[in-house]
This record gives sequence, structure tokens and C-alpha cells, in this order.
Amino acid sequence: MEILINDSVKFFEKAKELVNLGYKIIDVSDLSYTLAKEDTITLKLNLDIKQSNVIYPNFNNTLIDIINDFKENYTSHNYKNKDIFDKEYENTIIIILDGMGKNILNNFNKLYPDNFLNKHYLRDVYSIYPSTTAAATTSIISGLCPIETGWTGWQNYFREINANVILFTGNNYYTGEKEYIDSRKLLPYKPYYDDIKVKGSIVEPDFSNKKYKFSDTLKRSLKLLKEGYKTMYLYDETPDRELHMLGTNNKIIYERLNEYSKSLSVWYNRIPNNTLVVISADHGHKDVVNLSLYLDDVLNSYLKRLPSNDSRCVSFSVYDNLKDSFVCYFNKMYGKYYKLFTKEEIIKNNYFGYGKPQERIDDFLSDFVAFATCNLKFCFHEDDMFQKSSHAGITEEEMIVPLIVLKK
Repeated sequence: MEILINDSVKFFEKAKELVNLGYKIIDVSDLSYTLAKEDTITLKLNLDIKQSNVIYPNFNNTLIDIINDFKENYTSHNYKNKDIFDKEYENTIIIILDGMGKNILNNFNKLYPDNFLNKHYLRDVYSIYPSTTAAATTSIISGLCPIETGWTGWQNYFREINANVILFTGNNYYTGEKEYIDSRKLLPYKPYYDDIKVKGSIVEPDFSNKKYKFSDTLKRSLKLLKEGYKTMYLYDETPDRELHMLGTNNKIIYERLNEYSKSLSVWYNRIPNNTLVVISADHGHKDVVNLSLYLDDVLNSYLKRLPSNDSRCVSFSVYDNLKDSFVCYFNKMYGKYYKLFTKEEIIKNNYFGYGKPQERIDDFLSDFVAFATCNLKFCFHEDDMFQKSSHAGITEEEMIVPLIVLKK
């Protein structure tokens, strides 16, 4: 008998129910279990999974190169991106609109073809991998790869408390409790302008102020320019926050982006001459189908601790004597949707970039890392099942970000 189930929670609950009734899983294949007792039952998880164009991490053409050219602008002028840096600029500014990948910009252009951002679009670059905010923004600020900074995902394992901690907040990812882990001290890095002789600044939203607007960030940057700051990193969490909740096709997102585009047009007219501005994103976004991995009792039985890093770039720590069984099960069950690598393969192939691995990389990568290659998204707990769009995988939508260049 075959049973088709369209919901992953119900799928894993049904499998558990049958096991409790004495059935044994005798085969695993592509989101399905075959269970046997006196009879045989095949449970099939039927989700709307769509394959995607896959782009493996490539650190030869990312925003790290732009940041290095920012530094070159004030030092030796040995630019890599000569189509952008056609001369020495007095001021250099990079603006990151979280989640505004090339696919999001394309959607925006269809609705608002004459928008300011599109008029200044130059070309594309690869997202810094993992294609997620904690990894990419830290690399943009520091000019270092995630392998060097240790900032590889939204949450990671800290051995001193034996828990997974959200890097930006210090909260336990699984319980929500404050762990008093200061990631910025344990994973320290310096801004790119620290070792050049110009004044630089990081301008981010006041996340405690609900009335704070992107225009406030732009006003702050104008004030800093007047005070003699020459290079800046500006950040805003739009459209990422809205994309997670609404998906990539909701018009509300593009109405908001149009407001930002207009604000940038006004701001551009107010910045001083001899200023170079690069506008881009930390990653793109992809509409997803959520899978309740936290209910997969078979997979979880192989694990020493709960999964870490990010939902579409997952680290697994596996019992030594169960590694072969874990690989076999994972590839049979999820291999069409996530590509599984050993930690050694991740480092050897420079998937998290080049350079000396940060001392916690061994813990953070654990034993295996899986990259999402389609629209399936692993969820580590129930609260993670709400997202309509996400990132950190290696699909084209997540891996390509635009370069928008303003020269004045």
C-alpha cells in the first residue's frame, strides 16, 4: 500500500506512528519510507519541489573584490574592477540592501522599469558563500572570507556552553534563552578601513527604533561625509525581512523597494562630487517549500547535537560509528535536494573562501555540510516553518547579486 502525504509534519508523524505499532523501516528513497510488519506500507512525501540552476561558490568575483578595491583607492590604486574604479575617488560608499539579489532586482524592474536602481545597474557578481547575512555582511565589512572570519551562518555551536547560538544576538537558537555569548568578541574582525589612513564608518539601522527609516540611514551618511568620513558601509534589512514573510512575488516588497530607489535618487543629488557608490546585496532569495527536519527521527538518531549554521547550508555533527549510515540515509532521502560534503571537502574546495580558517571553523563545520540545490528548505524547529522565501543555498537565485554603480 502507498500513502501520499502533502505535509512533512504529517509525514514524519505517520512514520513515527507506524514504528510505534511495530513496523520497521526497510527502505528509504527520495522522501519516502517503506515500512514492513505483516504487510508493507510505503509513505511518500509529496511536495512541490522544483529543481534549480546550481552555482557553486566562487570567490573570484564577489563583493570582497569591491572592498579590496575600496582600499586600493586610497593606497596603491591596483584595482581589480577597473570598469568601476576608473580613477581615484575622494569618497567611497557601499550600500547593502539585504536580500536584493539579481532575481529580486529583475522582478522590481518589471513593475518599475524606470527606477533609479535599474538605470545604474552595471553587472552581476557572485554572492559571498554561505549566501546568508551573517556570513556575507561580515565579509563585506572586513574584506575577509567566511572561512577566515568564522561567521558562516545564522547560528552556530559554541563548545563552552554546548549550545547553538544566534551569532547576531547571543540567544540560544533552539530555546530562545540568552546565552551571553558575544560573537563579536569570540569571532573578532576589523572593518576594511581599519588599516588605511582614511576615516571610515559603518551605518546601520537603529533596530530598537520601530520608526527608524532607510532615509535616516542616508541622512546619517550625509552628515558623516560633511564631518570628513571618506569611506562607508551602509546597510538596510529590506527587502530580506519582507521576502521571508511574503515570498518573492508580493507587490508590497517592490513598492517598498521603489520608495528606497526614490530615496537613493534624492540622496545621490546631495552627496559631494568625486564620490563612488556601489549598491548591492549580501545574497538573493528563493521561494521555498518547508520540510520539518526536526521531526526526522532517523536522521536525528545519527547526530551528536542539533543541526547548525543555516537552514539551506546545514552543518551536521555525527557519531563516529554512524557516519557511513548517516551519509547513506541522507543521500537516499535528501540527495536530490541537498548536496552533502565532508568538512574536509568544504575546506579543500574553498567553498567558504580562501585564507586561514578561523579557530572555530572546525566546530562550526562539524562533520558534514549540506547545500540546498532546489526550493526545499530544512527547518530545525517548528517556529522555522513560516518562511515563504529563504537563502543560503547554491541556487542561481541565491548566488547572484547585482552591482549598481553611481559615480559623481
